[in-house]
Amino acid sequence: MNIKLKVELPKVKWDAKLSGVYKLQFDNGMFYIGSSVKLHGRAGQWRSYLGGEAKCSLKDMKKMRGKIEKCKEATFWVIEFVDEGLRELEYRYIKKNVDNPLMLNTFSFEKKPIIEYNMKGKEVARYTSASQASKIKYIQLSRIKEVLTGGRKSHLGSIYKYQNSEDNCVRVRNRGVRSKLIAKKIKVLRFTKDGEPAGEFFTTIEAARVTGVDKKGVYSVLVGKGKTAGGYVFKYADLE
Repeated sequence: MNIKLKVELPKVKWDAKLSGVYKLQFDNGMFYIGSSVKLHGRAGQWRSYLGGEAKCSLKDMKKMRGKIEKCKEATFWVIEFVDEGLRELEYRYIKKNVDNPLMLNTFSFEKKPIIEYNMKGKEVARYTSASQASKIKYIQLSRIKEVLTGGRKSHLGSIYKYQNSEDNCVRVRNRGVRSKLIAKKIKVLRFTKDGEPAGEFFTTIEAARVTGVDKKGVYSVLVGKGKTAGGYVFKYADLE
């Protein structure tokens, strides 16, 4: 790849840091929007990559290669300078240009929009997806999804809900049915393969200890993941 890059940035001292949202415009009409806290450095990276002087490790740039390989020139210029809220501003511009074929970092906008609330129930912010919220707030995506699905009530003082109430789903975290049954101390019944009663036990642990069957095997049959354990069928008493 040998694309000549024209950089339109103000001349500043070597140690100055310019932060903002930039646009990389190619001569075939395509463009890419990104952001950086060091715009001069980012422009230098693009110049090295497009000029073929350096290999690129960024996923977006690799995807872009096939669409711009016939281009001869490109321009790097700043859409807006900003010191705070850089991520929010970047996504705002990206969202406006989702139809552009080089907007490779807009995949998350096809997902479900969510709303962030504080612990008092007051709306704090809106995001086009959980992925966007994760990137803007610099927190793990898995934590936001746990709140969205009911695995936890909140994370770092924030509550997240899908914008469309029909998308909200409550899921018991990790254990579900097993924890409820253990809390109620439901009896465990043992049967032969022919369906003949072969004993009953107060808990899964007791059933495993008395019968000499591994407790994981007993539980696997109880929840329907296995057919038999130790040659027997186990069932919860109230699920008969």
